[in-house]
Amino acid sequence: MMKNTVTKDTLKTYNSGIDLLRLLAFAYVVVLHTLGHGGILGAAAFGSHQYMLCAGMEIWAYCAVNLFGLISGYVGYNDDPPRSFRRRVFSYLELWLQVVFYAVLPSVIIYFVMPGTITVTDILKGFLPVTTGQYWYFSAYTGLFLLMPVLNAALSRLDVKYLRRFLIIFLVAFAAYASPMERFALREGYSTFWLALLYLAGGAVKKIRTDHEAAMAAEKDRADLSRAGHKKTALICLAGILACALFAWIWLLNGWHYSVFDTEVKRTTWMSYTSFTVTLAALLHLVWFSGIRVPEKLHRPLRLAASCSFAIYLVNTQPAVWKLTDKLFAPYGTGPLVSILLVTAANVVVFMAAGILADMIRQALFNGVRRFFR
Repeated sequence: MMKNTVTKDTLKTYNSGIDLLRLLAFAYVVVLHTLGHGGILGAAAFGSHQYMLCAGMEIWAYCAVNLFGLISGYVGYNDDPPRSFRRRVFSYLELWLQVVFYAVLPSVIIYFVMPGTITVTDILKGFLPVTTGQYWYFSAYTGLFLLMPVLNAALSRLDVKYLRRFLIIFLVAFAAYASPMERFALREGYSTFWLALLYLAGGAVKKIRTDHEAAMAAEKDRADLSRAGHKKTALICLAGILACALFAWIWLLNGWHYSVFDTEVKRTTWMSYTSFTVTLAALLHLVWFSGIRVPEKLHRPLRLAASCSFAIYLVNTQPAVWKLTDKLFAPYGTGPLVSILLVTAANVVVFMAAGILADMIRQALFNGVRRFFR
């Protein structure tokens, strides 16, 4: 009987849980924008049942952007030789063209279908998405993209023991200390620097998990316990996420406000991308979902949906669409609780379906153009 040897290389298989988390993160984004930009949360009276529900949903979904950065690090880091400069440039250009596609084409259509909604200048801005900052995340991600080779080199050279320490430093020094005091130029998470920290954290989680799973799989007697271990980890992560959300929710509803060394710890302090609770919740999401394994028969549709998922964000925050949806759902902020849940769920379904379908068409168009010029 041949000995079954397992190495880290054998564990480099498709991680369906990460793609599932990617889709969940974009669903969270739609929830945030429906409640915030859509006007529901602003219309709900503070202390009302509507406000309590909206605040709870907002706090739970606030980790969305952090999930993007963590997933970028988890997926982007590997021990393989780095891609050539040419391949990296073409990879970024393809992403840039995708952003321009969604910034310009829908605006042109709305310009003619709904005159007066946007201007020609708005359309022209779409051709320079980074310079104009139409999509803040893409502008920050561009800076991160330029740093990725250096960040990957650092991750590959650091051992697992040090990376565990880094995750603690990341949470304590940056999220717990620097965030409420607005130190280290974190800009509440709207910055390349914050995305770079998230990238390192995501890569660290991947390297730690890969090392752990390789050790577990190599020990035959303990391999059978891996599934039970994943379930235990999932329960711990879920409990941690709930604790983070409850803490921020209770703090907000009680209106607690403190001043420490000329630093204001406001009732909304924990509703920030860089806050300790939001950052920890995002990390717990990553640890939880990176251990999920979706049935193999669902891999193909999941891969397809995940490959199109960035379009959900691009469609939802498309400048013309953004103008049309501004305060559009405010009346629901004073209505029945079920109506808030239904309109939020409907927005999630509509924008996710529209984004995925639109990007399937875009990919087909881009592939057709690519074949034509070959």
